[in-house]
Amino acid sequence: MNSEIFNGWPGWLTQHSGPWLPLLSTGVALLALMLLWAMVRRSWRRGRAARNYDASADRFGQTPAITERQVELLRYLQRAFGDGVVLYRPRLASFLAVRRTRDRLAAQQRLLEQQVDFLVCADDGKPLFAFEVDAFKDPAAGGPDRDASEKNRMLKSAGVRLVRLKGALASLPPPEILRMRLLAAQRTPVPAAEPAASDFKASGFASSGFAASGFAHSRSADSGVMSLSALMALPDGEDPWSGVRKR
Repeated sequence: MNSEIFNGWPGWLTQHSGPWLPLLSTGVALLALMLLWAMVRRSWRRGRAARNYDASADRFGQTPAITERQVELLRYLQRAFGDGVVLYRPRLASFLAVRRTRDRLAAQQRLLEQQVDFLVCADDGKPLFAFEVDAFKDPAAGGPDRDASEKNRMLKSAGVRLVRLKGALASLPPPEILRMRLLAAQRTPVPAAEPAASDFKASGFASSGFAASGFAHSRSADSGVMSLSALMALPDGEDPWSGVRKR
């Protein structure tokens, strides 16, 4: 019974709604245009109100820009790379640029949205190492593993190594050891006739860690997410400063 009723609807509509169908379509189109115009007008009014807003009577309060734990780790990295520059939470757009993409706007938006906890730059401003700290992450935000993996894909294409720190500051090695291990991870032989450019001063024995040991800028080395345990597992023979320490 019910199936017969529903099966008869197409025929009834064909017979009785013929003259009204163009008018109905026109009415729906006009209604859609009116709704669109209302949305555009509301957005325009909000923008104009924001531009004309008088903030002279507003008052604001201070909030910490960085926590004590983050300050401690920032100073730790500054001691490790005292002759470079350590930045706190820079957005990827501040040191990466889109080279090739199918959707430039989407790629630029991802650069604007993503940031790293710390970035170590050479004295010429070029990025060398990026750091992600698990202790600073919100567990409800999707997990540090997925976050670090996504950022690494972007950083790796630019030749910037991403280092993931999982433990507390007390569990980290001395700053000079971290520096040695990171430079060891960036090891790339270069021809003797073309010494690598200087990025960091190594010690009192040489003017640059990369130049003294025959290592190139970090862009020439393979980039990947590296944990602190992987850094500390490097043998002494891989450490470009092992010869300097033994003198």
